[in-house]
Amino acid sequence: MLASVGDAPEGAGWAFEPKYDGVRVLAVIESGAKAPRVRLLSRNGNDKAPQFPELVAALERWAAREGGPSCVLDGEVVALDAEGAPERFQSLQGRIHANAQRAQTHANGARAGLVVFDVLFTSGVPVTDAPWEERRVMLERLFRGTRAEWPLLRVSEVSEDRHALLATAKLQAWEGLIAKRVSAVYLPGVRTRDWLKLKLEQRQEFVIGGWTDPERSRPGIGALLVGYHDDQGFRYAGRVGTGFSHDLLRRLRTMLQPFERSTPPFVDPPRAKEGRHWVEPRLVCEVRFTEWTTGGSLRHPAFLGLRDDLDPTSVRREPVAPATTVTTQAVTREGTGAKAPEPSKGAAKMPARAITAAPRNVGPRRARPPLAEPPLRLLTQIDTLAAARQPSGVLHLPSDRAVAVTNLDRVLIPAAGKTPAVTKAALLRYYACVAPVLLPAIADRPLILRRFPHGADGEAFYQQHAPVKVPAGVRTSLVGDDPKPRFIGGDLTTLLHLVQLGAISVDPWHGRLTPEDPEVTCADYAIIDLDPGPRARWSTVIAVAQAVAYVLARLGLESVPKTSGATGLHIVVPMPAHAPAEAARLLAELVASEVVTALPTQATIVRSVAARKASAVYVDYLQNIRGKSVASVYSARARTGGTVSTPLRWDEVTPDLDPKGFTVQTVPNRVQELGDLWGDGMRAGRAHNTRERLADAFDGYQRVPTRGRRGKGGL
Repeated sequence: MLASVGDAPEGAGWAFEPKYDGVRVLAVIESGAKAPRVRLLSRNGNDKAPQFPELVAALERWAAREGGPSCVLDGEVVALDAEGAPERFQSLQGRIHANAQRAQTHANGARAGLVVFDVLFTSGVPVTDAPWEERRVMLERLFRGTRAEWPLLRVSEVSEDRHALLATAKLQAWEGLIAKRVSAVYLPGVRTRDWLKLKLEQRQEFVIGGWTDPERSRPGIGALLVGYHDDQGFRYAGRVGTGFSHDLLRRLRTMLQPFERSTPPFVDPPRAKEGRHWVEPRLVCEVRFTEWTTGGSLRHPAFLGLRDDLDPTSVRREPVAPATTVTTQAVTREGTGAKAPEPSKGAAKMPARAITAAPRNVGPRRARPPLAEPPLRLLTQIDTLAAARQPSGVLHLPSDRAVAVTNLDRVLIPAAGKTPAVTKAALLRYYACVAPVLLPAIADRPLILRRFPHGADGEAFYQQHAPVKVPAGVRTSLVGDDPKPRFIGGDLTTLLHLVQLGAISVDPWHGRLTPEDPEVTCADYAIIDLDPGPRARWSTVIAVAQAVAYVLARLGLESVPKTSGATGLHIVVPMPAHAPAEAARLLAELVASEVVTALPTQATIVRSVAARKASAVYVDYLQNIRGKSVASVYSARARTGGTVSTPLRWDEVTPDLDPKGFTVQTVPNRVQELGDLWGDGMRAGRAHNTRERLADAFDGYQRVPTRGRRGKGGL
């Protein structure tokens, strides 16, 4: 029995379950005189038992203990994390293509579990004609007490409270819910509206019809060309170029080559270009995406995994999930300050993942036109000086300023694998390329320097103040009552001079020096710095980031995520004009406290490193104190590989995100392709996050005691 995409039904007569993210199977258990025989049949009739031998063993032991009635169970094979909670489908990818000769592959892959949600046959009697509510009672009787005794086997959670379960699904980032009519009979193989898929993210299966050649150092393939079947034939849906590991890219190339053909399999193939390869449409993959374009293509698709449980000819375009399944009154209460609904008592415990519906207009939905190219003359000068026998000289800038540079061949950042080392010349070149988007972000902000005179492998020191005399064109200024000047960001001369001094990263204050605010007491944004502990998993960082996004969305506030360039993430909340830095700190503290309450084992606000769990993520709100700083957006970091703090779309904030892929070599091309995600997101967020919305967000929350004071927060 298959579910249709639909809206959340109102009224009585419906039950709701989590939509588990795995491989649908029928568990066929045949009792005999000796040991029970178990098969795990996929939707296209393949036996998955060789791929999941531990589940077969668990079902055999369970059936033997229960006394041996033959039965047929409907359920989902899922990956389990270390705590036994279901994980995303991608975690099963190492298990999907195991065979009888590799039955022990599970020892090296994700631990699998079976979530059972229906029974079709039991005690020698078919029960498909019984209503769902009666079958559910039978199922619970079969599996009474098995959660503790059989940790790999469990019955799906169920609730009649749609709003509470949707709220839990949003917070913990499930794929969606399944609504089931309690009076419905079971119709094998039939897609019915008695079962409804309530999607929280757009995703479906597609058939692979080709691939493109890889570029630069990418192995295997560049992107998959995918499609679906309709009445006219096999139709093209778009290119899927993200969501792959290097190992998977190589494996896909090997799997696709035997099916290669000379002509496109699509009835409406994309315009022919060099480096495209066509294949027979045999392999099915699952793809996540944000929406369908008006031209019928996928927008922002990401690869989730291969599926071998579907007939490729059965893959059709699914209806778009209705908007009401994404935002409901119980989940999104903008500007009220109301607390999120408590998870339902029977809600399944699932790890937080990508909450794609939480933030709204944090960036452009369409790629902006490419930005202006950096000055070719400046790049040519850098390259010419770097190639000289003694790589030093003077850079003449478009503003008629000049910057003296020396030791351009000095390695500032060491190489990482195939990523080359970053010399001073390469770093100057990078900052020249991203100057059109970086300089507006740091304009008028006091800068803190961390200088590496001998490169990132050598000793470093912080420099808060500028010398009294600096080269012409380098901007410095007094800030407030400080008697010593500081470097001030915003122009190319100053930026390149700081690189010459050995500064690799750009670390600005969160406020700007202006005639109206000479002491920089105001903040342009509040920042929440997610700092993972030494044993924290990347999936935990993503879980905490998505919880932050959820809390902010519930407060009615928009935000912009970015990589830190190190091991964590930054979530930035644009503030209205003249917002005091204390308001930014208080907002970040409010959000951090809510996140820690929701994820007590994954997040912490404990300041002492020694007192924190090594596997938790520190949700740092204290970076908002006046004079503190974090690496600027588009800033290179003094880390192996030359990683860059890079702005993101929220739909990129998933466990598939690889922060190490954003480097001084790759980010300029990304900016040309996607435009200035930071500038666009900050402008949109500042227009949305008005003083009134900030006041509403604070309303109802009591201020955490600070320096002995207590009161209600506000602007």
